[in-house]
Amino acid sequence: MKKIEVLAWGVQHIASNHRGVACSTDWEEFQSMSIHDDEVPTVQDARLMCEDLGMERERCYVDNSWGIIVIDVEGWADTIGQQEYTPTGHEMWKKSDVNIGE
Repeated sequence: MKKIEVLAWGVQHIASNHRGVACSTDWEEFQSMSIHDDEVPTVQDARLMCEDLGMERERCYVDNSWGIIVIDVEGWADTIGQQEYTPTGHEMWKKSDVNIGE
């Protein structure tokens, strides 16, 4: 899977793990993805995922006015996001019994 695909899967996975919160993975319109939660565990999972995908920490931030986590993919989606992702087995942001992409 390409890193952008892993990011979309991961956003959905993280949202479903945290009280089933909503998310948006339609990144092409706004050049971002979002998780509609601003709780610390959810933010930490999102940041760990972004770091695993080669994103700068600043690309994953909380928009306090909306109470959502924003993941900025502008520029990244067309470059690093097109690279193949190789799982390390140490992805701390996902459930251990779930394979990426399932």
